[in-house]
Amino acid sequence: MKKLLTLLFVSFLSLGYSQNSISGIIIDANTKEPLPFATIIVNKKLATISETDGKFNIEAKFNIKEIEVSYIGYHTKSIELKGDKTY
Repeated sequence: MKKLLTLLFVSFLSLGYSQNSISGIIIDANTKEPLPFATIIVNKKLATISETDGKFNIEAKFNIKEIEVSYIGYHTKSIELKGDKTY
């Protein structure tokens, strides 16, 4: 089984800490292959799944402060979002 789920290339659609939307791509840390159908949850309130190419987009009516990514066979990864960064 994979040890870690890597969340890379999460690009923000708006600037600053008070984000209302987030998009990105979920890829495997070792193979760099996209992970289709990964589960992405923001602030433990709103969820989506990645597309077949690993891409996702979430728009929320609240500020996005945390993102959690899970995938079968991988460990779940949680990231606290701080500022305008790419993860």
